[in-house]
Amino acid sequence: MTPLLVIFVVSIQFCLGTLLVLLLKKKVQYRRQRLAGLILYAISYELIFLFFTSRPPILNITFEGFYGEVSKAYSLSSFVALIIVLLMFSVNEYRKRETSL
Repeated sequence: MTPLLVIFVVSIQFCLGTLLVLLLKKKVQYRRQRLAGLILYAISYELIFLFFTSRPPILNITFEGFYGEVSKAYSLSSFVALIIVLLMFSVNEYRKRETSL
């Protein structure tokens, strides 16, 4: 996958995520709903690559060489982003609890 195509895929994901947040901002209020939405977004991140490659990157992490390393980086980046967003939600909830006491 060329770097230009990667930028295109990531921008599609960013637009998809922004659209989901704007549409569901008022409807998603509980922690479980947020967690389910984030997991759904992480799955959609992996599946968007099906439009440009033959398989999602998470299924290619066992390959050797450059292709396997790139697939590991794609999959790892989505999971790292998911963990960072979950931490941000936790910190935000902790701050809300502190201010309400």
